[in-house]
Amino acid sequence: MKKEIKLSVRDLVEYTERSGDIDDRFRNVFDRAKEGQKIHKMIQKEYDIGFLPEVTLKNTTLYKSVNYIVEGRADGIGIKNGKTLIDEIKSTTRDLEELEYNSNKYHWAQVKCYGYFYALDNDLEDIDLQLTYYQTDTKKIKFIRQNFTFEELKEFYFSLLEKYSVFTELITQHIKDRDESIQNLSFPYPAFRAGQKYLSQNVYSATKQGVDLMVEAATGIGKTISTLFPSIKAMGEDLTDKIFYLTAKSTLKKACNDQLYLMKQKGLIIKSVEIIAKNKVCINNEVKCNPNDCEFAKGHYDRVNKCILDMLENEDIIVEEIIKKYAFKYRVCPLELELDLSNFCDIVICDYNYVFDPVVYLKRFFEVPYLRMSLLVDEAHNLVNRGRDMYSYSLSFNQLMDCCDELLDDKKELKIKRNLKKIAKQIKDESLGKPVNTYKDLSVDLIDYCVRCKESMTKFLVEEKDKPYYDKVLDVYFEINKFLKISDFYDDSFVTLIKSENDDVIYNIMCLNTHNIFKNLLKKCKSNVFFSATLSPMTYFADVLGLEKFYNIRLESPFPKENLKVN
Repeated sequence: MKKEIKLSVRDLVEYTERSGDIDDRFRNVFDRAKEGQKIHKMIQKEYDIGFLPEVTLKNTTLYKSVNYIVEGRADGIGIKNGKTLIDEIKSTTRDLEELEYNSNKYHWAQVKCYGYFYALDNDLEDIDLQLTYYQTDTKKIKFIRQNFTFEELKEFYFSLLEKYSVFTELITQHIKDRDESIQNLSFPYPAFRAGQKYLSQNVYSATKQGVDLMVEAATGIGKTISTLFPSIKAMGEDLTDKIFYLTAKSTLKKACNDQLYLMKQKGLIIKSVEIIAKNKVCINNEVKCNPNDCEFAKGHYDRVNKCILDMLENEDIIVEEIIKKYAFKYRVCPLELELDLSNFCDIVICDYNYVFDPVVYLKRFFEVPYLRMSLLVDEAHNLVNRGRDMYSYSLSFNQLMDCCDELLDDKKELKIKRNLKKIAKQIKDESLGKPVNTYKDLSVDLIDYCVRCKESMTKFLVEEKDKPYYDKVLDVYFEINKFLKISDFYDDSFVTLIKSENDDVIYNIMCLNTHNIFKNLLKKCKSNVFFSATLSPMTYFADVLGLEKFYNIRLESPFPKENLKVN
């Protein structure tokens, strides 16, 4: 068997270079898509010729009998002063004067990988690499530039592969053992129930062909095993890389795990992880993910790789109790641990929101073009309302004003207060004093005020973590941030509803149809299977779930009609 590892530059660097604490009290989120374009235009003037933004670089390297296929995207490649230059843009809230060459080895590791790939492909003896830091508060830019020889970059890159090789040995051996076990795996029950074989054949075919499938089948027919088993068989034939089993109910997650345990008893070698919500999986006294309030956050990245290796060596079907057990053993954050494990597991069992929600979805998978993913969506009819809720949100006049009342009148906080009041006034003005008012668009002024307010909050949230009203400001920040995220999707399938009630004004963005949003998400997966006992009419569910070209099957209930009793 050919040993091959595919991963992103981000993953390679993250697992070999990260260290220190988890601290999510506030991390300024850089909107790379929008801000990156603006910054690219500004720095493009610095180059002599041919500056190219967003350049995909890919490298295949044979190291210790393993082919490493590593891919990433450089922010820009161009020529300056007659030298090839690769530029990587990073946002920061730090004072630019504090940033020097060795300020962030993680950032340099990324751009060094790009430098090695490009120098190798273009036969360069040396290359200039640059980190462009954009200060989000002052809008100032600092360029830190360094020249590296090809040999320096090659030595560095191979040092990363050496560090990662401890994972590689486990991964490649597991894939070999997994695929052999899948080839020998038979359906884990003595016989198929009525309809199960037909369903399994269709799921396998959909995975093989890379198409979408909708299935309506009665409760009790055994849809879980009839979708999991063929998907796993397809994985053993190298037709898919990762399976996501999505459901909103804990009982159905347990049912999925139970089927995996059963197949394991029949000889299947597979690794799966269940993603559990933060407030449920947390083992700290309270959910505060920072080194001051949580011992598991302090030094997490110094210990987590050893924990992951231990689990990969000794665990297969990873559920909540196992995650907490190892988190206690290694004193690491269980939430971050389970997310890291999802990179190495064949099957990820999770709620719908980890795939479809605009705020919490697993970007690590949906921004990797080479990964072939298969979605199995259980009780898919529930995703309709859940999806609308994910892309609907509201801003409260009173919540904004309550936050204003907490803030002081110093220079930093006064700016936030002014911006919050502008948002609140805009909301009230658009209500026109009516109990209910509707629009088919979003206020451009409101979006502009929200963007300015978010920017003005950044410095406070980074520097004033000890303020007693910090959490209240942070909550409003996240409210505004989600509002802005959802506003990016606003089109004819949305409506704006402003309600005045109980001395408050609520500005609502309401998603009526998720078709366009889900369609773009589903395109990133190789195949998608939606199944439920209630998917009629299928044309309606296909529309709101984002399917355009799909197969559909309906399985008749195998149960005797005389068993039906209606009181």
